[in-house]
Amino acid sequence: MNLQQNLQQFGAFRLLLRYCRDSATIISHLLTIINGLLTNTYKTPWRTENPCVGGSIPPLPTFDKSWVFNQLWVVSFHSQCSEKSCLVLRYYPMSKTDLQNQVSLSFDRGTLLLTGLTRKELSDTSGSCVWRWDTRVGAWRCDAIYYTSIFRALVERFGADFSDEVMKPAAASWPKVELPKLRPEQTEALAAWSQAGCCGQIIMPTGTGKTEVALAAMARTKTATLVVAPVRDLMYQWHRRILRAFDYDSGIVGDGLSNIKPITVTTYDSAYIHMAKMGAGFGLLIFDEEHHLPGKCRREAAILSTAKMRLGLTATPQRSDGLHKDLDWLIGPVVYDMPFKKAKGSTLADFDVVRIPVALKTREQAAYDRCRR
Repeated sequence: MNLQQNLQQFGAFRLLLRYCRDSATIISHLLTIINGLLTNTYKTPWRTENPCVGGSIPPLPTFDKSWVFNQLWVVSFHSQCSEKSCLVLRYYPMSKTDLQNQVSLSFDRGTLLLTGLTRKELSDTSGSCVWRWDTRVGAWRCDAIYYTSIFRALVERFGADFSDEVMKPAAASWPKVELPKLRPEQTEALAAWSQAGCCGQIIMPTGTGKTEVALAAMARTKTATLVVAPVRDLMYQWHRRILRAFDYDSGIVGDGLSNIKPITVTTYDSAYIHMAKMGAGFGLLIFDEEHHLPGKCRREAAILSTAKMRLGLTATPQRSDGLHKDLDWLIGPVVYDMPFKKAKGSTLADFDVVRIPVALKTREQAAYDRCRR
């Protein structure tokens, strides 16, 4: 989510800017851009406050290169409710000592960055094995998928001394909610997923209404949601279904489009390509036909996201390469598994399963094996 969207949805943003010796001009330009952004977004006056300069209020900060060298500035903005509707941008420097004493977690291109902890302090914290020291930025780094457990561990240990800079997903606001009443097995599936902390896999035969369960989950959680489908046709089908159920024109990422909204549909291939930039923007991930997810590249769609809630849907979770075992980590455990015999003759019409073997030539078999990886 960019600054414009952050301002419109939350009325606030916070930037962490590490200065180097030659960055003063660059940051001046950045704050000039922020000036225009505030004016265009709110159409109201705004001003800056610098509590470190004796209460003076300059239009933009002045930079002394020797002073800003190797220091971190925190630029924060919030809308101030007053008769004049004045918008306030506060900026203040943090010394190296302040920075080292503050335990801070942030999102960076599909990963988490942790600052303010020594190796010894980190080793005493739950989940320390996932971190690796990144010499390029001088911080600890790990995949975004660990956000929920890491957040809990840091809050438990450091309390108010911990600063969570990871963007919070927007709340979903539905113009309407028109969903059919769930059948008993669908209700059971949704309840099982909710009781599991809104993380897990729902396995139901084709035609038993997995999509309806997912839409009901979206209506219940009311959070920014990314729906991931295996192919473009299914991506557009999800778009139409969301529009019909919620009267919401969801964003689309894929098929040459890149329109990210609080509710967005995409494909597995587009998701893993773009998740590094949108991985902190969603509170719920829905993986349709989840057995496509554990592939070597496509799994990045789950690994690079901080989403606390995850829902996997499929009728056939098993993979011949055995990678379906990774779904427990990427999404969560199986919370509901509806056998075919329960649907046969009730939810579904009676049917027979007939397997028809097909012999492939050597070249065809090689191509098949290559494409299924």
